[in-house]
Amino acid sequence: MNKKDKQQFEQYISEMEYTSKEMLLSSYEKKRIDCKIEENKNPKFDSLREIGFGLLPMLDYNKIHSVMDLGLVEAHEKNNMKPLHDALFTYNRINFPITWNRSSGKDDGNGYVICRNIVEAFAACDIESVKKYCPKDSPVLTKGYKMWFVGYNLILGLLYKDQNRISKGVQQAEKALTTKLPKFDAAVIGYLLALAKQDAEQANEIFSTMMSVYKKSGLFEFHNQFLKVFALLPHGLYNMAYYFLPREGFEKIVPPKNTAFWNELTNYQKTVGFLRGEPYIDFSGNLVSLNSIYAD
Repeated sequence: MNKKDKQQFEQYISEMEYTSKEMLLSSYEKKRIDCKIEENKNPKFDSLREIGFGLLPMLDYNKIHSVMDLGLVEAHEKNNMKPLHDALFTYNRINFPITWNRSSGKDDGNGYVICRNIVEAFAACDIESVKKYCPKDSPVLTKGYKMWFVGYNLILGLLYKDQNRISKGVQQAEKALTTKLPKFDAAVIGYLLALAKQDAEQANEIFSTMMSVYKKSGLFEFHNQFLKVFALLPHGLYNMAYYFLPREGFEKIVPPKNTAFWNELTNYQKTVGFLRGEPYIDFSGNLVSLNSIYAD
């Protein structure tokens, strides 16, 4: 981080509502009591949606993102990226039931609800969650926020090596890039298009452009202020190249020298072979049922 980012980072730390795992867990327990959820209950749900409905009363917006925030702070203070890698996994697993319930699973313009979280799951190297977000039989999306529904189709095609879906996604992407788009949106679509065409050199060039406009984009990914100094979405997009390109192609994607892109995290994820992290928070006692989020 440069001097400005460090100042911002310290400011965000001073504004954190939860500054420890213990504080966060206490807030979960208070929420459980407020919602009158029966103690020592370890429910077995029949579907992902039922899990989501069971957890939603306990997981308000700040409680979800605070998991990642704690991991960011610990990783920075200890100069060790394992806490962040683990926190990203846990954040993604906590967020999954809520996101799943917000999406109908249909082509109704809500593709952004899923696609953004797919990219975040890639940042956590959590391919199991990626596949849950986008089952193989998911419909081709044709409407909604352009960057997300086009991105969704390309990602699904690449994930399942579905040439028909990739072809449709490529057509959508090429058409989208002829329209007026925010610079960051155009870079995301262009990057995914390059991955679909297996053009690593083009992907690398576009990724560099993407990072140069990240902080200027003013996009809604800044729903968490820490994301102004930690580029969560670009980390997920970078990791996609590991899964979607041949190894020699992936090596052509050069991690940018951008203060919001934590190269230390990328280096750590490379050393562990881009395997997902471990639970950052262990739920016990009356909260033990929350450990169901870690199940595949």
